[in-house]
Parts: sequence; structure tokens; C-alpha cells
Amino acid sequence: TPGQVLAVREMYDEYERHMYNNHTTVTVNGFHRGIDRYFDGSRFPTLDEECKTICSIPLAHPWFFGCILFIWTLTVSTDLRKIVSLVRLFILQVPRVSSIE
Repeated sequence: TPGQVLAVREMYDEYERHMYNNHTTVTVNGFHRGIDRYFDGSRFPTLDEECKTICSIPLAHPWFFGCILFIWTLTVSTDLRKIVSLVRLFILQVPRVSSIE
């Protein structure tokens, strides 16, 4: 939902500002993103507990996310096969008449 997306974006904004020690740029959406050379991994233990939940964002687990994406892709491809089959059946194989009279 939009509220949850906003909450995650704000949490990630706080994470970026903390881990890059405020050496950030602001995106067009108003959120901070760190400048690569200023990343300080040693600051992770000093994050507050709420901000550490950033690790539970789905993209933090690429293998799990990849499996879900693969299953979704298979589902979409099955639906596309059904659509192509129906198009062939109704558009290409239905007999045509030369006149309605």
C-alpha cells in the first residue's frame, strides 16, 4: 500500500543518511542517497533497532525475490500462451462469410 511504501522509503532515507554520515545527495523524490566513497560499514552497529529492519525489505534477499519473480514469470507466460491460443482460435480459425445476406 502507499503508506507502507512511504514508510520503507523514509526508513531507507534514514539508513542512507546514517551510513554515509550525511554525505548524501537528494533524489528527485526528496530522499537521501549516499555518495559511494563515503559509505562507512562500521556505523551499522550504531543504527537504531527500527532502522535495522531495513534488511527485511524484499530486495535485501535476492535469491528469495528471484524465486518469486521466476514463479511469477512462469505464470505470466502461461497466461500469454492461453491468450495466443484464443486469438488463433477466434480470429484466425473462425470461418468467414462473404456477406451477411
